Amino acid sequence: VFTYQDLSLATDSFSKRNKLGQGGFGTVYKATLNNGSQVAVKKLSLQSNQGKREFVNEITIITGIQHRNLVRLKGYCVEADERLLVYEFLNKGSLDRALFSSESNAFLDWQSRFQIAIGIARGLAYLHEESHVQVIHRDIKASNILLDDKLQPKISDFGISKLF
Repeated sequence: VFTYQDLSLATDSFSKRNKLGQGGFGTVYKATLNNGSQVAVKKLSLQSNQGKREFVNEITIITGIQHRNLVRLKGYCVEADERLLVYEFLNKGSLDRALFSSESNAFLDWQSRFQIAIGIARGLAYLHEESHVQVIHRDIKASNILLDDKLQPKISDFGISKLF
């Protein structure tokens, strides 16, 4: 569990320069913790009741499953109306950025793309068939696939997922 103050300091008060992306339920920031490690902090929108449901849903689902192709939740923060999720930081960013951004310099050759597709399929197979609970993600898209240093894909954003 993280405090809001710790996460605010780690993101430089949720500054624009640390902003990694924004979705319908909140904004994701890059953060550097006191120990020097980097994490991604998802700050849920205060205006969204849906966001509160997504927050609880995401914690419930992601804490019960672990796989090399799923993003790891490191912790969370609930203080007053603030809801934040803290994830491992994946420095290659999202698959959509790697595929479509002009700044990516097209670093994904066909072999890399194939390996990424296999990793995503393994993550989905785990969610659907191998986990102790079956999870339907319901929002698989390139922006919800994150890449680590070795281009290992990790499925993220379990806010609208369903357990079966």
